[in-house]
Amino acid sequence: FFAELRQLNYGDFGDWAILESIYLLLPIKFVDGFYATNNAEILTLSVYRLNDTLNHYLYTNQTPEAYYNPADIIGQGSTFLTSKPRKDSTEYDTLFISLRLNNSFGNYLLANASELFTSSTAYFHRKFFGIYVKSNNDNSGLYKIQINDNVNTKYSGIVMYYHFPSTPSVKKSFHLPITSNSARVNLFSHDYTSAPFNSQLQDSTIVLDKAYLQSMGGTYVKLTLNGLKNMKNVVIHKAELILNVDQNEISTYTPNSYLWFAGLDSTKSYVRFLDFYTTSDYTGIPFTNGRYRFIITRIV
Repeated sequence: FFAELRQLNYGDFGDWAILESIYLLLPIKFVDGFYATNNAEILTLSVYRLNDTLNHYLYTNQTPEAYYNPADIIGQGSTFLTSKPRKDSTEYDTLFISLRLNNSFGNYLLANASELFTSSTAYFHRKFFGIYVKSNNDNSGLYKIQINDNVNTKYSGIVMYYHFPSTPSVKKSFHLPITSNSARVNLFSHDYTSAPFNSQLQDSTIVLDKAYLQSMGGTYVKLTLNGLKNMKNVVIHKAELILNVDQNEISTYTPNSYLWFAGLDSTKSYVRFLDFYTTSDYTGIPFTNGRYRFIITRIV
């Protein structure tokens, strides 16, 4: 995932702060019963600095190479997901994944503290764009982490530990959390090489009696309503687009709760129909009684 870090205060570094260590913290609350894909117990994570500004409108299957340089790695290592969780302030069992980052990165933050942390959060973001956290496990990754709220502001994000030469026993810390105000984007990719319909995805000319749909930036289907051009001098009272789901596959592949559709213009760009701005009942339909039913009267 991509994540923007927030500057909550200006820091107290002076000119002589000495770095002890720097960590990426990722808390997981055991609310949903699971927290990693494929029951992974150990994850190997890589953390990189971003080289471009994030925003809230990135697609979740965005190509990450556009936002980071593999040479800008700031930490890498294995994290254990079997540690004993502890109660947090909300009484949830919470596991804290802690990955030590490179001291060179922490020293960079200290060396540039007067430029990074002496102004507003907006200024900080213009100097430090954020981080990219990547799982190196095959087919395994984190399912959910807990971002910071108004109470727990020292959870997910980066924490730096340091001291001053005059008082080495006084340990200090500085947090750059991931909060609800942070731009953050989950990244994923789909691999269809072993899918039984992979050849059909590669050849758009194949005529099929089934359509394969998948959410999260997966597959979509282009429908052509042949024959409409031949309808003349008629009044359309009601038109429906009815999509029946294969009942034999429901137990294996749960249908999406909702299905959406849009138009395509001459440049193959998406077009929202007028009904979209009136009510979602026409363009976003729930799965009911084994099918999706769209009212497309105005479109027809």
